[in-house]
Amino acid sequence: MLAIPVLLHTFITLLVHVPLAWAWGYRYVHQPAARSQRAIHHHLRSSDTTCRPSSSFSTVALDRSCVHVGLHLRTCCTCRMSVSSGRSTSSNTDSVSHLYVAKTTCTSLVSSHVLHTSNPTPHEYKWTLTPIDEVVEPTKQQDEGSGTLVATRALKTQIPADPLDSVFVLVCRVEVSESDVSRLLVSVERGDCSGTDISTSNDDYHLLLDVMSRILVQWVSMCSCSLKGSTCTIRIGDNHDFSVNISDLRSDNPWVLFDRYLGDTPVEMSEMVDRHGNKLGVVPRSLVHKLNILHRGVGIVVCKDAHISRSVPCTYPEVYVHQRTSTKRIFPSLYDMFVGGVSMAGEDAHLTAAREVAEELGLTGAVDSPTCDALSAPLFRCTICTEYNRCVVTVFTYRCNTSEEQIQWQEEEVQWGEFVPYNIVACAGSMSISRLIESGTWPGSDEEDKDVTGLNNTCMVSRDVSFGDDSWREWDFVPDGLLVWQAWLRWRKRVGSRQHK
Repeated sequence: MLAIPVLLHTFITLLVHVPLAWAWGYRYVHQPAARSQRAIHHHLRSSDTTCRPSSSFSTVALDRSCVHVGLHLRTCCTCRMSVSSGRSTSSNTDSVSHLYVAKTTCTSLVSSHVLHTSNPTPHEYKWTLTPIDEVVEPTKQQDEGSGTLVATRALKTQIPADPLDSVFVLVCRVEVSESDVSRLLVSVERGDCSGTDISTSNDDYHLLLDVMSRILVQWVSMCSCSLKGSTCTIRIGDNHDFSVNISDLRSDNPWVLFDRYLGDTPVEMSEMVDRHGNKLGVVPRSLVHKLNILHRGVGIVVCKDAHISRSVPCTYPEVYVHQRTSTKRIFPSLYDMFVGGVSMAGEDAHLTAAREVAEELGLTGAVDSPTCDALSAPLFRCTICTEYNRCVVTVFTYRCNTSEEQIQWQEEEVQWGEFVPYNIVACAGSMSISRLIESGTWPGSDEEDKDVTGLNNTCMVSRDVSFGDDSWREWDFVPDGLLVWQAWLRWRKRVGSRQHK
């Protein structure tokens, strides 16, 4: 008889508490965005940072929780992450958002190596550096590992099944003493790639491993939940220990890690990213170029009086084309249909685009009025890889209101520029690619993109469209810009296919 009251009590308890538990779980697990929204506004009111995200915010799903722009929050898996987004997001597959910290398994590129991160244990994190030509076999159309096509394919490879197949394995171990003093110990384990010179007496390898070790400790500091206290001790290889504030490791300017490479003058910092544009760590921009590290950047198409939007227009606005000066160290006298630049560490892509257009062409509409529509939302993102530049590029358009704005370019940077009919730009770009293919210097694919660039067809320009003489047929464009232009044409093709469905 006693069992009946016990069962009745149990039933009533479950009847009351289960709905409450479900409601609590729904609110705090499935609806974290509202809490994050309040947190982000509080963060922006109290923060004195000089580089703020754009005025509109969006959330990004991260495993089982959502975190907001610019915040370091503990997720449900108790791992610190930070998220930044573009100006706007949508369910459209072309929408762009920037996840500040890369997930635990990802790929990137540095020098002639592909980087694979692996699932860490609570106290050990591993990065493997494998020669690109060990994970991707070059074809007859492809050069050695630093070539464009091989490098792009390497970004899509999986981590080697056995880490010993890699030339180098960077290992960061996290130690915490009984007094809550944290230590990060970075060591390098050699692999066994036959036929590859792995001698660390080579100065290039010394630089590569040292720089990557310093990026690794940043990534660990952002991902690890084991670090205790406000400071930690770091040892890289056989070097002496040095103490660093953990907040500095997670900042956009961890200068203390790179003081051996920095002079007395201020140095611009950039981000090493994975193939999706997610942050691995911060590194001086000079080292980004020296080691050809995959980083973030922007490309902007400047349009006359109208944007080129996601819809298919009846007519395209004219596009601004400029010619570089003959004194430029890189690509002198070549043409470009993009304004481009590298994002600084912690800088939102939208801010980078506004800054670059203002610096290069004197168009300050997006800087003076950040909430105006002079600069579009991010349209799409692409990755370009050449032997001298590897960049995850976010593409925008800028609407130049010619009745109110006047382009003013720097004489040391640009020697000519003018708005050009869109189809002439497209045709001139295709002809430039054809010449690069014929000379064997085209860094992209000469087969898979023919249907996009129109290389299989004679370039035709309507008779009612004119632009000066026919000298535009001989315009040679910057190869990097042409790679982004190919991605632009693929994006326009996707837009057109959606409109006709």
